[in-house]
Amino acid sequence: GNLIIIRNGIVYHFDVIKLKLTKTLELKQCKNILHQSMCENKEGHLYFGEYGMNPNRQPVRVYRSKDKGKSWDVVYTFSAGKIRHVHGCYFDKYSDKIWTLTGDFDGEHVIQCSDFDFNKIETYGDGSQSYRAVSLFFTEKEVHWIMDSPLEKSYQFCLNRHTGEVNKLDCFNGPVWYLKQLDDDYYLAGSSVEIGDGVLSNKACLYLSKDLKKWEIISEFSKDKWPMPYFKWGVLAFSNGCQRSNDFTLHFEGLKNLDGKAFVCSIS
Repeated sequence: GNLIIIRNGIVYHFDVIKLKLTKTLELKQCKNILHQSMCENKEGHLYFGEYGMNPNRQPVRVYRSKDKGKSWDVVYTFSAGKIRHVHGCYFDKYSDKIWTLTGDFDGEHVIQCSDFDFNKIETYGDGSQSYRAVSLFFTEKEVHWIMDSPLEKSYQFCLNRHTGEVNKLDCFNGPVWYLKQLDDDYYLAGSSVEIGDGVLSNKACLYLSKDLKKWEIISEFSKDKWPMPYFKWGVLAFSNGCQRSNDFTLHFEGLKNLDGKAFVCSIS
């Protein structure tokens, strides 16, 4: 019965039953957020972080709502100069923690794990591009991410929850922004087309895995003719919610004949 709408730096709450739209928050360092980057914990609390250009490296806030988006509070603030922006907040059902990812340049990459109040915080990584990520996969024993760096080749990394050891795995054709775990044990990842030494293809690739170890490209999408970055990078993205391999969604930006379009897809 509730919708949270973020557009042009303003957060709104829409009551679907009463058909009432209310402005609830004005963001400081953000116009919009990345797809799938707002999370809901087991208590129904919502979390998201500011994602903006932030050229002067002002403080960046993480917001929380305890009432389905009707009001918000600042649950955590990254101090000035520490990061550029937040890529996303993600709920880990195995540990009951919130994981927060940041970017974009060396020293600004943080993979942070915290309790719901952000009082107890663990930070992983050394600030290098290896810890630059947009999304995460959670399993009972591990946490996985794939780099979204156009500056270096993008690799998958695996964090062992028990030992804290981080292992470097496969390389992808380009920066990987978005991930999706399907309900029938498939994993999807999408590489993007950008500018930089880490971009190995002029096609955005849809990757599939059954075990988070072996990946195969199951579809490729060509970059359109419009120059980057003025007309967007070439990106494919997924949607939140429960989906299966015979019924999931993809949407596209900056890709040939697909820009601004969404599709319901299946894997045969």
